[in-house]
Amino acid sequence: ADISRDKAKELKDEINAVSNTKGLRIDPSEATAAVEEILTKTGDLEYAIANLPNIAAVIQATGAGGADIGSIFTELKKLGVENQKAAMMAIDTLNIQGKEGAFRLSSLAKEGPKIFAAYAATGRQGTQAVTELGAALQIIMRGAGSEPEAVTAFEALIRDITRPETVKKLKEIGGIQVFEPEELKKGREVMRSLPALMEEIVTKSKGLS
Repeated sequence: ADISRDKAKELKDEINAVSNTKGLRIDPSEATAAVEEILTKTGDLEYAIANLPNIAAVIQATGAGGADIGSIFTELKKLGVENQKAAMMAIDTLNIQGKEGAFRLSSLAKEGPKIFAAYAATGRQGTQAVTELGAALQIIMRGAGSEPEAVTAFEALIRDITRPETVKKLKEIGGIQVFEPEELKKGREVMRSLPALMEEIVTKSKGLS
């Protein structure tokens, strides 16, 4: 991270303090692994430090490894979820969706990077984008045999729905706009909310597979 010895000691002390917080108590090496993952992928030490309490809470809640949790926070940053409060709101939403659906937060920790990367590629941003991908994932999970299969289906759906021929066909036969019209005027292809698109396709096709 190219930081001074004093800064490194400060980081170590912060990791130990957060890891030993009453009610959390996680292995400090897992928090360190999460920070290392964030630093490797983003180089943003301040983001990693600011989110240490969030990271510790998610590690404790899911039992997932620090590197996996670090990957989730890295992907949140790519989706434009940068401050500590917004990141925790996003994680809370995913946790609630997981409890009410079938795709658990602990599984998202392992499979998350692929899901977040696929959705970030559509141009969707912010905590709203996290809510959207979580909702779509829960719906897809109902028709999948396992969580890895749901992830594969999620990636395939985004890939297929944004193909030029699919975009053209959906507009022709159902008047469905895949991309945000206002963003298209600015020369940017930003996909509309995936759950909204899924609902519109199912409704307008009267449920045809």
